[in-house]
Amino acid sequence: MNQRIAVIGAGISGLAAGYELMKAGFKPVIFEKDSSVGGRMSSETVDGFVVEKAAYTFPQSHRSLTDFLRELSMEHSLVQTPGTSSTFIRGKEYQIKIGSPTDFLRYKLLSMKNKKDMVKLYLYAKSLGRHRDLVHPTEKSFELERVSTAEYLLQDYDEEILEYIADPIFCEIFLGRPENNSKLAFLATISNLARFKIFSFDTGMGMLPERLTRDLDVRLDSPVTEVCRKAGGEPYVVTIGGSHPETFYCDGIIFAVPSPLVPVMCDELPETVKEVLSQVPYAPSIVTAFALDKTYPGTSLTPGQRAGHRGASRTGEHRDDRRIGRENRQCRIERPRCLVPRSVRHGALLTGVPVAVRRGSVAARFSLQALFRQDGIGGSV
Repeated sequence: MNQRIAVIGAGISGLAAGYELMKAGFKPVIFEKDSSVGGRMSSETVDGFVVEKAAYTFPQSHRSLTDFLRELSMEHSLVQTPGTSSTFIRGKEYQIKIGSPTDFLRYKLLSMKNKKDMVKLYLYAKSLGRHRDLVHPTEKSFELERVSTAEYLLQDYDEEILEYIADPIFCEIFLGRPENNSKLAFLATISNLARFKIFSFDTGMGMLPERLTRDLDVRLDSPVTEVCRKAGGEPYVVTIGGSHPETFYCDGIIFAVPSPLVPVMCDELPETVKEVLSQVPYAPSIVTAFALDKTYPGTSLTPGQRAGHRGASRTGEHRDDRRIGRENRQCRIERPRCLVPRSVRHGALLTGVPVAVRRGSVAARFSLQALFRQDGIGGSV
């Protein structure tokens, strides 16, 4: 085939689309407004340490991704992380290794009744079978989608399950809240917790986008300003601005950008379509990176290592006044006292940490404020 396809956006979705198009014989050209690829699945090296800009791990349950990695011969680059999670309440840490039945039974944050209820929830989730499949939903799936996790749990279970189980799950995995996510999303997630494994890449999550870029025509610093049809109906005309302005003609277009941006580029869309696309919500998030300058015994915080030096111990050469932080764009945290969750992968010192506090909740996911005060540092996040 000689058909040229424009893919707008070089995040992991745009790159994966380009790769599949290339395999099918098309000629994809990917336009990216930034100077790097990957979007929320990208990494940066700072003073020899790997910083994840957004996504920093992925669960084994993402089978399509693991199959894709095998196809690219990248499965040997995977590193399993310990998967330890901590919730801090009133200055006390409650630690659990996700996927460990033994840790679950010993978990002091939940009462015995809560634990029995969680077993019931797990068995119910498993009984749903194919109805849990979010990729190929059934009528039953849509029925489960109409009820929020918060509604479901507060109606039939104690509030502690919402506070101590559902909140951390949605804060970390979905960057959202139980009130805004469905009953199905919760059940599909907990059905995988009994054998839950978490992975990253040995040189950072940006390794996959960089690998895909090798085989594709990716044009950086090339923001798309307009998409329209040429007179006569075809082909499509894509206008590129920025430092590399051009007019690109193509036979088809794939938008791999946040939905509200599509109507801005394509004014020819029907008003009803524009309205729908503009109303698709995206969860705002701040991802911070902390370097650990000492060991915190008995906590889920452990030293990482410099990239490329797996197994090497941290020796404390990191200065206290180093200022490291990341948001989706630019976030700076003054004098962090370098705390890293145990889920940090080997081979990198820095990692992203989603920080979310549910309004009115007594529990804060990764409440760094409590740790700062405990260590006599002060301040809060």
